[in-house]
Amino acid sequence: GFQGIDLLPLDLEKMSTSLPTDTELTTNANTLLSASHEREIKNYQQEINLEITEIKTKIELTNQNATIQIEQVNELYEQSLKKIQGQIASSGLINSSIIIDKTAQLEQEKNAKITEINLNCDSEVASLTAKKTALEKKLADSSTYFSTIHSKEKTAKVIELKDAYKIYNPGENEVRALD
Repeated sequence: GFQGIDLLPLDLEKMSTSLPTDTELTTNANTLLSASHEREIKNYQQEINLEITEIKTKIELTNQNATIQIEQVNELYEQSLKKIQGQIASSGLINSSIIIDKTAQLEQEKNAKITEINLNCDSEVASLTAKKTALEKKLADSSTYFSTIHSKEKTAKVIELKDAYKIYNPGENEVRALD
């Protein structure tokens, strides 16, 4: 079967490959690291978005609680007003200065309590909004934040790749690391 085929003698010469350029090494480093870097940024952004969502929920709950408290104050005011009106009807003191003073005092207490509820709510919402704004800035800056860290990792990876090429493809003046 194999007759008639002339095999030429094998000529062994030193095989050499050229070292990749810095640009090629940088491209390789980027390729090797990009997936983990993207995952790292995405995870970081997801954590921040989760915190922002929690803060938005707290703001909604704070506003709802304030609304409920104000409704309760108004209900108590109406109940107290009905009691006073009941006392007026039973005592016949319609124009009494005591009744007028009591009604005015009740109105003042109601307004003061509603003001206190609103101030507490506004203070809590302002604090939560400040935290949310800080997180939103952190989110917006996340790519820039990681670019510094990632560029250092890429530089280290380029050096690592260069060293690997030097080991497996020693030049004339380089010491062979693996002999």
